[in-house]
Amino acid sequence: MVDREARQQAAHAVRRFLDCETTNDVYESEYPLPGLFGKHWSQDLAIRAIYELSWSWFDDFNAHKLEGKYELPVEMRMIGERCALFLGSGHEYDWKEFKFISTGIFSRSELITLGLTDHQVGINESLAAYLDEPQGDATVWPFFRASDHNWLCFPQRMNDNQLQKNMKNTHNHARPITAEQIAKLADKGQDVSRFFTGSGRMMQPAVSAS
Repeated sequence: MVDREARQQAAHAVRRFLDCETTNDVYESEYPLPGLFGKHWSQDLAIRAIYELSWSWFDDFNAHKLEGKYELPVEMRMIGERCALFLGSGHEYDWKEFKFISTGIFSRSELITLGLTDHQVGINESLAAYLDEPQGDATVWPFFRASDHNWLCFPQRMNDNQLQKNMKNTHNHARPITAEQIAKLADKGQDVSRFFTGSGRMMQPAVSAS
C-alpha cells in the first residue's frame, strides 16, 4: 500500500532534516506521525519504518540539527538519502521488518561510535543482519531490489545501457570501411576523424594484379 500524501509529507520532512534546514523538533512536527486520541500509523509501512530508523539520528532531550557532534556517519547518511528517494517513488515497501526503535538495532550512542574501533559491526552490516528477506537487497534498503533504486538514481545510464544492449548485434556485425571509402567521404567534405580513433578495423583497398 502506497500512501502518497503521507509519503510526500515524510519526504519533505526527511529532506529538510538531512539538509540541516530543521531541528529534530521541527522534523518530528513535520513528519506524519500518529497523533493522540487513537490516531494510528498510516497503513503504508514505509512511513513507520523510515521514521523508526530515523529516530536514532537525534537526541530526544535537545533540539539540534544534524551537524557538529550530531552529524550522521557516512553510512547512515546514505541510508537517509535513500529514504528520501524511496518516499518520492511509487514503490511498495516490500520488507516485513518495520520496527527499529524497540529492537535497539541502532541508538544515538552507537551511531556516534560505530566504525571507530575495529571490532564494531558497521551500520550496513547491522541493518543487513536485522533484515530477514533473502530475496531483498539490504544494501539498498528501504528499496527491496537494487534495480528499483538504480533506475531512480541513474535513469539515463540505465537507458544508455539498454540502448547499447539492443544495438550490440548491429555493432558487432557492421562491415569495416575501406581506406578508399574514407577518401571518398573526405572528398565530399564529410568529417572522417571518427575513423582514426585507434579503434575498430580499416581495410585497405584491394590491389589489382599487374
